[in-house]
Amino acid sequence: MTPDSLTQWVVAAVAAAILGVLAFLVRHAFARVETALEVVGTKLDDMNAAFARADGDRRVLEVRVVTLEAAVAELKREVREMSEGIAR
Repeated sequence: MTPDSLTQWVVAAVAAAILGVLAFLVRHAFARVETALEVVGTKLDDMNAAFARADGDRRVLEVRVVTLEAAVAELKREVREMSEGIAR
């Protein structure tokens, strides 16, 4: 083997090793990104479920508020009628 062909083989082997290391690092970087995106997706699903529960709770509370407003209006009417009856 001539020194030039040996140099070419060494350069090729070093280049292949560098590419192998870079491929390994890139593969792991994408795996980490994929894992992080899965975690984010799971958290978004949990948030959507929480928002849906909160929306249902809000609707229930709105119904209760309307009921309480009607009851307060009825009490005001009764108090007004009683005070008018006392004033007569």
